Amino acid sequence: MNAASPMTARQTRLFAPICRNYDKDLAVEDAYDFNLKIFEEDRLIVENQKPEYLPLDLSMEAHFPADRSSSMYRKLLRKMGFSPLFAA
Repeated sequence: MNAASPMTARQTRLFAPICRNYDKDLAVEDAYDFNLKIFEEDRLIVENQKPEYLPLDLSMEAHFPADRSSSMYRKLLRKMGFSPLFAA
């Protein structure tokens, strides 16, 4: 699970509790290190995206089943009257 908590208009704190029901004999630090590596790859990609707009027109991007919550959030922003490109 990832839970995002906005800190400012341009900063968000991500809470990512990690649990596992497999490989219980391996050190938990290995799981932490693996997840940190993945998060770091994502962070570099996200922080290098310019301009910093949140497209509310869902046809402007490709979406996957894992995007359902963010897609619903964008639909609600559009319903509230925000423009197709919402500046963060």
